[in-house]
Amino acid sequence: MDEATAAVLRRECAGFEFDWRRAQRELERAAALGSTAAQRVYAENPGLALHHASAEAEAWRRWRDRAPGYLDAAIDRGDGEVAMLYGLASMRNECNSEGGMPSLCMRTFPLNAILARDDVDAYAHLLLAQQLGVGDFTAELNARLVALGASLSDTQRAEAAARAAALRGGR
Repeated sequence: MDEATAAVLRRECAGFEFDWRRAQRELERAAALGSTAAQRVYAENPGLALHHASAEAEAWRRWRDRAPGYLDAAIDRGDGEVAMLYGLASMRNECNSEGGMPSLCMRTFPLNAILARDDVDAYAHLLLAQQLGVGDFTAELNARLVALGASLSDTQRAEAAARAAALRGGR
């Protein structure tokens, strides 16, 4: 950004205060009204602050109750990136694999706190993500599939493939 543009932005935005609580409420409202984009964003990150968790316990409860359904709906619509996110957040040891990669933990937080940790289900979602496509995340997805697949038995990988097929349904 050049200095002239920055000066205009400083002048135009002088005194602007971002109300993150209002933004969070509007995001939650849009998701509840059926906006698929809002449902995805809300499920991934509800816009709630952990340090306000006790004051916003009801908002966190609503998110916990709604987020998995919003993710499932996005996956049903063929969103491979959401399937990948679901898979990563469901991995049992996502934070401790390959040297501790904390970026994966942060990437899936807070979902990894509410989704069941099940490596077979995680692998199924990652397989589905591979089938649906994940754009710029293909290399990361492939690495996750290899690493997680190596930790599963042949029977578990077959079960995951069956689950992925069931998740994919008639698509």
